[in-house]
Parts: sequence; structure tokens; C-alpha cells
Amino acid sequence: MSGLELALKEPDLFDAEVTIKRTDLAEKAGVFEMAIEASESVKAKNSIQRMQAHQLALAHKYAMELMADASKQRDPIFKVKLMNCSARLMETYSKGALALQRLQSGARQVVQVQHVQINGQAVIGNVGR
Repeated sequence: MSGLELALKEPDLFDAEVTIKRTDLAEKAGVFEMAIEASESVKAKNSIQRMQAHQLALAHKYAMELMADASKQRDPIFKVKLMNCSARLMETYSKGALALQRLQSGARQVVQVQHVQINGQAVIGNVGR
């Protein structure tokens, strides 16, 4: 559910107010529909995941717009600047998508250390035949 749907189904005054503010910001940034769709697409479970989805929508929109603007430029210096800015936004988008994936999966890292002795000597690495 998007934040707006959740606020309507399970009303909580504070949550509703925050959802309205978050969607107002998305509207002002010109990504209201994309932000809501991204939130629903990733099945955001909480406000942090919804905000991350909204930021991804914003980064995507502006990366694409900058690249479109770059393709129309005749001045090579300005063209390269627009392309570089777009590329940085695309990199930011990718990092944000990975962060969202980690948030959703709980991303715990487990390191297992085993100490094995064979004939009194310590062995490091895989032990096989």
C-alpha cells in the first residue's frame, strides 16, 4: 500500500499528516505519480522505505531530463556537463536502490569463523580431500 492508502485504511493523525507532507513534497518536485507508483512497486512497508522510493523517483526523473537536455545541446562543454550531472544522478539512483533493497531484506552480514586443526596444524581456507 502507498502511504496515502495506508493512512486512509488505518487512520492515525500523525501518520496522515506526515503522509500529506511527503506527498506535497513529491508534488512540488514534479514526481507525485512516479513517487506513489514507485512506493507501491517496491511494496514499501514503512515511511523510510516510502521516502527512499520517492527519492528514487526524483533521481530517475531528473537524470532522464538532464540526459534529454544534453542530447539537444550543440555546445560540447555544456553537453558534457549535463551528461556528467545525469550520470551522477544515475549512480545515486543505483546506490539508493541498493539501500532500499537492504532496508527491505534486513541485510544482515554473518561472518562464520572456524578453527580447524589437522595433525596439530591450523588450516586456513577450504579443507577437502
